[in-house]
Amino acid sequence: MAWDPPTILHLGEEGLSFQDILGQDLHKARLVCLSACDTGLVEHSLPWDEHEGLVTVFLQTGAAAVVSALWAADDRSTALLMQRFYTELTAAERAGADTAGWPGDPARALRRAQLWLRDSTRVELAAVYERLVADGHDRFIEPYTELMLAGAPDDRPYAHPAFWAPFTFTGA
Repeated sequence: MAWDPPTILHLGEEGLSFQDILGQDLHKARLVCLSACDTGLVEHSLPWDEHEGLVTVFLQTGAAAVVSALWAADDRSTALLMQRFYTELTAAERAGADTAGWPGDPARALRRAQLWLRDSTRVELAAVYERLVADGHDRFIEPYTELMLAGAPDDRPYAHPAFWAPFTFTGA
């Protein structure tokens, strides 16, 4: 009987196993971003000697780096963090810096996004939602309203590390 590896990365109704991912050639991938909960954890229950995780598997396939999460984080703070991360990541490219065909430094971009999320007030975060709503994304009206009704405008709702610290950068 052939070994049937378990699905470890769920994509809607479908999924990928470590074997599926290892079958890919990601040597041209500068960055794999796994912003879902627990994507940086190592699986200890697999039937082989070494402990594997998504990060290790993506690096084995040739990806230069991986951003992942070490625990479950709030969906809204994660969305804000990832949006800011990609803004920071592409800032050097937009500024015309020589990036050798790649966007900016992912480790630096992640750190800057984490600091931004940690230090942003409700008013500053609301401005992000306001821009999205102005661009026609009405689904952000509810998060905007909830954010603004949940506390004082100068509160920093995502200051606690639980909201920004689970995200790590691994690679070169």
